[in-house]
Amino acid sequence: MLGTAGYFSLPGTPGPPAHLRLPVLLALLVSLVLGLLGTLCGLTLPVVLANIEGRLQAWFNRGHREAKFWFFEAAIIVVPAIIVGLTVSLPRATSSPVCETADVRDYPAASELMGRQIRLESVNYPGYFMSFGQDEVLLERLDVGDEGRATFTVERGLADSDMVSFRFIGDTRQADLYLRHRDFFLEVEQRDETSQYEEDATFGLHPGLGDPHGISFHAYQDTNSYIRHVESVFYVTNRLKFPASSDAIFRDDATFCIHFADQ
Repeated sequence: MLGTAGYFSLPGTPGPPAHLRLPVLLALLVSLVLGLLGTLCGLTLPVVLANIEGRLQAWFNRGHREAKFWFFEAAIIVVPAIIVGLTVSLPRATSSPVCETADVRDYPAASELMGRQIRLESVNYPGYFMSFGQDEVLLERLDVGDEGRATFTVERGLADSDMVSFRFIGDTRQADLYLRHRDFFLEVEQRDETSQYEEDATFGLHPGLGDPHGISFHAYQDTNSYIRHVESVFYVTNRLKFPASSDAIFRDDATFCIHFADQ
């Protein structure tokens, strides 16, 4: 690759001559564009750099010795500056303060919710609620008259009385419909009295992972697995299996605001 020793041969110079400033800048921009196009077109990075090296070496050998130093000055200083500038200026995703106006604005004890009819609103999609319809648990914006599809009664956990279970009351044709997870998906199914069902339908309360005013729910079987939505579909997934770079997204997806439907 390009050897650095030969190109840092003019330390202490006042800067590139005026007639070289534009060529050096153009060389830098062309190298960046060629690198990007080469990558997009499937060329490997070494091949792209080798082509750039050959062209620059030929140009340098034609007598533009000062460009050797200033080209690398530009590459070392300008490129990181551009990257840092973009990083600083890009907007960062933040949690919505929607839970500050919810009916429960602080992490509650399970006893405070027992027997209450609630709706769970997404923290990062304000106005969208966990709802059940057409055999799926989805994150949806509710129309007038659809509130029943998003209403659950909080009961003592079927597998652990210190935890909670959510009984769906939006379908008067069936009784004993509970929120449960099966194969990582969150579902609403009729109770079948088995221990597996009772464990799948029991959840522990946890302070909101993505908003201190909200609440999160972990599975009975695994305190690291939380109810979360991915876009509009609900899952119960293990937080530790996601990379740190995705943790902020996970925390927001697994945090909800509580609204009471019985007041």
